[in-house]
Amino acid sequence: METISLNGKWKCKPDLENLGIESEWFIPKNYDRNDNRLVSIKIPKSYNSLEGYDILDGVFWHFYQFALIRKKNIEKFDYQIRFKGSNYNIKIWLNGNFIGEHNGGVTPFFLM
Repeated sequence: METISLNGKWKCKPDLENLGIESEWFIPKNYDRNDNRLVSIKIPKSYNSLEGYDILDGVFWHFYQFALIRKKNIEKFDYQIRFKGSNYNIKIWLNGNFIGEHNGGVTPFFLM
């Protein structure tokens, strides 16, 4: 099984007004729009480690774009996305499509 790490530099921003889903921030062209709240974070790391967000308790979005390279002569692909830990409720979109969610405190989980 081949793995690709998604660790690295991500973009993120708080959603204090709970507008992210309605504004479709899960679609790449919609999340930045010159937003002055969009900051960089090195994953793995909690947004609470960012200056000014140490006591934030609310919705916080993380954004990362990547590409999968399909190898020749392979007919079937099965993908999993694994998280080593996330707190509270997490909702995951991939290419603008909702793929799942997880509830729990800092527990590993995966989606297929």
